[in-house]
Amino acid sequence: MFEIILSAVTASVVVNGVIVYTLKEWFATRLKYSIESEYKKQHELFTRELDRKEKVGLISELLAEWIRYPAGENLDNEHRTNLNKLSFECTLWLSPKLSKELALALQRKDEAKSIFEILIMARKELIGDQEIGTEHVTYWGQEKETQYTVSAAS
Repeated sequence: MFEIILSAVTASVVVNGVIVYTLKEWFATRLKYSIESEYKKQHELFTRELDRKEKVGLISELLAEWIRYPAGENLDNEHRTNLNKLSFECTLWLSPKLSKELALALQRKDEAKSIFEILIMARKELIGDQEIGTEHVTYWGQEKETQYTVSAAS
């Protein structure tokens, strides 16, 4: 009789041990995959945000390079190649609407938006920001160089 009770208790302890171990492993695995899934989601969001910022940066780089030389001035081959590269990248990665507006401006079409409008349009489309308008974009032309100079007599 004692052997039967001992066998039953031993079997119960072993079965309970296996159940506890299995539940512990199952919970740990579920927790691990849950955390991993959350990290993957956060990484994907971060990657998308970084991609959007790079696209906005690409537009600003292209426009800055484009306005570096006045209309009609001859470009050196390196500058022309860089403008083509940036323009092609914008065509590949931007939305159709933004890409078309950018092309109109770069081709100096009469119906083209200003570079400031394109920058704000890109900001709204790629970042979702609605708070900044064209009046908030500062263009550093030559007039800015002399506008705030202090005379030597001061």
